[in-house]
Amino acid sequence: MLTLTKKMGGDIIFIDLSGEINVNSHDEIQASIVDDPEDGGGNILMNCENLTNISSSGIGILVTACMEIHKQGRIIKLVKISPGILEKLDLHKVLPLFSIFSDVESAAKQIKIDVEEKGKSYVRLFERIDINLSAKFRVHKKGKKASVSP
Repeated sequence: MLTLTKKMGGDIIFIDLSGEINVNSHDEIQASIVDDPEDGGGNILMNCENLTNISSSGIGILVTACMEIHKQGRIIKLVKISPGILEKLDLHKVLPLFSIFSDVESAAKQIKIDVEEKGKSYVRLFERIDINLSAKFRVHKKGKKASVSP
């Protein structure tokens, strides 16, 4: 049986997992982590220190939840995963999908860094679009044929 405990800490939602993630955990994880309107779209730090086991169905549920969180534009980090669970994630070839940390402080710090970088990447994208559009308009204003280069 899985138990989830949530705490808000600034703009990060701290979730403590205890017990086992298995086929019966889907609804609880979906409701508490992915679809909870009280979260306000916050970033998630999931403490797995008291997680005792994860089944292959549980791995699928965890992967799906993380993908949904990323689709929402949120960040999720996993903390304090036991060697046995790490081995299962590696065995199923999903370990690279997760950002895993050994302590809460470094994971929280990385979330803040990722949020800052995410904001910068959007600015850079719009700067590139603006530069490309400006270059095309200059060519057009001079009366030359506008050629689109790849």
